[in-house]
Amino acid sequence: MEKCNQSIAENARRIYAELRHSGRSTITELELRTGLSTAELLLAIGWLAREERIGYNDTEAYPLDSEFYF
Repeated sequence: MEKCNQSIAENARRIYAELRHSGRSTITELELRTGLSTAELLLAIGWLAREERIGYNDTEAYPLDSEFYF
């Protein structure tokens, strides 16, 4: 379980860095730019949303300003 969580956290860091660099992005754009599978991407987005690091709407995810960096 710990290895799984570590992998999700690593993917979350990659996605967050990509969103900070590129801004609002669709799931498809993030898949293409990160090389993650849909499942890996959605797990990491869920992780980031739970930590209130990103926002999302029907079509895009975007970074939220935060004082916390990991």
